[in-house]
Amino acid sequence: MEIKLTKDQKKILNKPSDIYPIMREILMRDNKIDRNREHFWAVGLGQSLLLQYVELISLGGTKRTTVEPMNVFRLAVMKGSARIILVHNHPSESLEPSDPDKNVTDRLYQVGKILDVEVDDHLIITPKAFYSFAESGLLAELAKSTEYVPQYELEERYRREKEAIVKEMLELQEKMLKDALEEGRKVGLEQGEKTGEKNKAIEMARAALAEGLDVKLIMKLTGLTKKVIEGLRE
Repeated sequence: MEIKLTKDQKKILNKPSDIYPIMREILMRDNKIDRNREHFWAVGLGQSLLLQYVELISLGGTKRTTVEPMNVFRLAVMKGSARIILVHNHPSESLEPSDPDKNVTDRLYQVGKILDVEVDDHLIITPKAFYSFAESGLLAELAKSTEYVPQYELEERYRREKEAIVKEMLELQEKMLKDALEEGRKVGLEQGEKTGEKNKAIEMARAALAEGLDVKLIMKLTGLTKKVIEGLRE
């Protein structure tokens, strides 16, 4: 669930831990009962560290919550985020990272490398303070770990997940373009419709190439020939 942000909250962060005041406000919005449950959020940032979104990934019990990589990175890929910050709260108000905290950070860091979405930090927060994996040096330590470096099978699975996310994005773009073409037909813009269809396919192909999709898959998605698609690389 994407969290609604105020205009003041959508700002450039000088460092990842600058997100803490915003996340504290979000945590304190919940009633006391919900604050006693563990929340896990993903925060999307642009290249300039502009805050793009905050998404609640999961809401668990008093000790832990379940986090799946696909859910963490879906919105980042859809919005073209360059990097993300992971954030979760400890209802116990302990700032000590647990072994499960380290394991999920390690795993998501490796998935981020495959999806070209950098994991900048992981914050453990309470209403009074926070712990930063990056500022403590723990993130750099976990980055050296090979425990979650995917073997061929996992890497292929993550590649397919990326294609599924990109396909979803392209389908959304296609729907928007179809809606625009329908409006054009209403005012008799037949020529505009033909041009729009071709431009739509080319636009989709360029976006797919930028995401590294296979040419054969792009041909199926757009209906363009291999020659036309290859020409878009130039």
